[in-house]
Amino acid sequence: MTKPFQLCILLFLGCLSITCNAQNLKNSNKPNIIVILTDDQGWLDVGFNGSTDIPTPNLDNLAKEGV
Repeated sequence: MTKPFQLCILLFLGCLSITCNAQNLKNSNKPNIIVILTDDQGWLDVGFNGSTDIPTPNLDNLAKEGV
């Protein structure tokens, strides 16, 4: 990626963050966002993407239920 493109993405994410924070202050509700960070996990290493090697029932349920 070029430097101007990266800068545009960073600026966009910053503006989005500020907007979300302003919305939450008005509603005084906490956001309902879950971030799952894993290391050395491929897209096919979880059950909902077809893996049978490692059981991931909680992630499978979260993917199935969604919002």
